[in-house]
Amino acid sequence: MSWWRNLFGGGTRPEETMRLTRRVMDLFAEGKSDEETERTLYREGVPVERARSIVAEVRRVQQRMRGG
Repeated sequence: MSWWRNLFGGGTRPEETMRLTRRVMDLFAEGKSDEETERTLYREGVPVERARSIVAEVRRVQQRMRGG
């Protein structure tokens, strides 16, 4: 564990967040709903709260990009 993580209490690695974000975007491109995407991530070993959080964040960014 890096000194930064020791100092600031850990959390998820940026690489893992990027991987999950890409996975969510791929699932959305396949036409999956938010709920289906969360279930898929959960089946792939992502904790429920983390799956919900990453799906919600991707949706927020999509809304901002669309100007809504």
